[in-house]
Amino acid sequence: MPAPSVISLNATVASIAVTEFLALATGVRQSQYYTYYDMLEQRMGPRIVQANGNCVACAVVALGDRVNMRRYGLRNAAR
Repeated sequence: MPAPSVISLNATVASIAVTEFLALATGVRQSQYYTYYDMLEQRMGPRIVQANGNCVACAVVALGDRVNMRRYGLRNAAR
């Protein structure tokens, strides 16, 4: 039996993502690179983050097809 999902939370997060995409695509306002959502307080806002040089995800951001993902594979973890 599959685990239940929180449909209302999924819909809220999807709505925020669509809103940010529309802001980016239309230029009506500046899109937020990262947005947080506080479910208990029912508020959201921009999150300011900085890249961490030791983070695998930060190292490959915006590289697309140019990234060498084999470098981060499990076979290379022991090296």
